[in-house]
Amino acid sequence: MATLPQRAPQAGDLVWVRSRQWLVEEVVQPPEGGSPQVSLACADDDAQGQTLTVFWDCELDRRILEEEGWAGLAGDRFDAPRTFAAFYNTLRWNCTTATNPDETLMRQTGQPDAVVRERLLNAAPADVEALRPQLEERAKALAEDALARLAERAKSRRRSLWKSFTGSASG
Repeated sequence: MATLPQRAPQAGDLVWVRSRQWLVEEVVQPPEGGSPQVSLACADDDAQGQTLTVFWDCELDRRILEEEGWAGLAGDRFDAPRTFAAFYNTLRWNCTTATNPDETLMRQTGQPDAVVRERLLNAAPADVEALRPQLEERAKALAEDALARLAERAKSRRRSLWKSFTGSASG
């Protein structure tokens, strides 16, 4: 059985209350001996943005989600460029269909969504295979570009940390 947290959450913490994940927006400490009043915004997909205010100590299933492993995400390794490219393209296409698919696809291809969908559905396997080298080359270029940007950000972050550590403006 999980133990209840000893401390109240802080603004920005991710918590588990009433079988949902919530983002802590505000914590109001009580005068003396009372339970902190915590304002929450739901982080679950089916109720995003829904708000709730609770007395922290009165919630039966409260947890502060700090041990979820986000800090160690990716660690010191990166995905292979091909894997990252596939992930990146999936995100791009999901974003396209999650916004306004007609407008977005038309902007990308110059054709209405229905025309693009019809062409993809009716494409012969040989046509798709003929496009494979071009698609792989484009995915590789996108992955290499993304990795270069990540490396530049990491380099900039290291410089910033070094400056703050040494207290100097030279890096």
